[in-house]
Amino acid sequence: MESEYNNQLHFEQKNYFLRFKLNENLNGKFYHINKHIRHALEYFVDDLKHDQNTTIDHFLNQQSVKEIFLCIAQLLLCEDDRICGNCAYIIGSIVEMEKGLKQFLSTFADDYISTIVDIIQILCQMLTHSDSDCVLNATGTLGTISGSKEGRNLILKHICVTQMVFNISTLLNSTNSWIASNAALVFARLTVEEVGCQIILTHNKHNEILNQLLSALDVNDSNRSTNIAFAIARLIERESGKKILINDCGQNKFVSKYLIYIG
Repeated sequence: MESEYNNQLHFEQKNYFLRFKLNENLNGKFYHINKHIRHALEYFVDDLKHDQNTTIDHFLNQQSVKEIFLCIAQLLLCEDDRICGNCAYIIGSIVEMEKGLKQFLSTFADDYISTIVDIIQILCQMLTHSDSDCVLNATGTLGTISGSKEGRNLILKHICVTQMVFNISTLLNSTNSWIASNAALVFARLTVEEVGCQIILTHNKHNEILNQLLSALDVNDSNRSTNIAFAIARLIERESGKKILINDCGQNKFVSKYLIYIG
């Protein structure tokens, strides 16, 4: 969407942030989003693409920043792919900046807030979305969040973490290389924590997950393979983890894939 004001950012002409109002009584999906919200999302995305730093600084300086953040997260529930994709892009862009991530964690780590907008559950559901842009932004956001210890803890303690781990594993071999790389990054960062390793190794579908992980160890995709190799190394640090992986994947497959990678 081209800017209506040449090089000016939209928020310099209209404070579209004021259009975002949290619906604390929302139950289920959105069925109608008015044009003012649709336009506000388009303006926000456009401004981020023109000047991400300035736009995020302006967003974070809003008096109602928490409510705006919650409203945009809530809009991820919308069945309209464009709205969902725009919201995912906005949140993903915000958490890329350290101060944006800090605001995200401050907002969504609150137990009461999670009863209104459960962002981790929503991102988990988005991993199976039919729209690839939504999936890409969801994996990217989770990868960024899990880059901090507080973010990893927020994910790893969540009730949906076992489903999330499985959903992420199915994306490791995605034909979309960006999605596959993001998924590998999430795995690598979750296995930084021992509890993350144990969630994977004791998962009721650990056989499928570990085989997906090993299959994605591809020398032709260095970014993805580096993160997967790190995750595997963490999983087999203990003898128990090594036994589980070899039992699930077979020693020959494990050794051959690893030798090809390090060779």
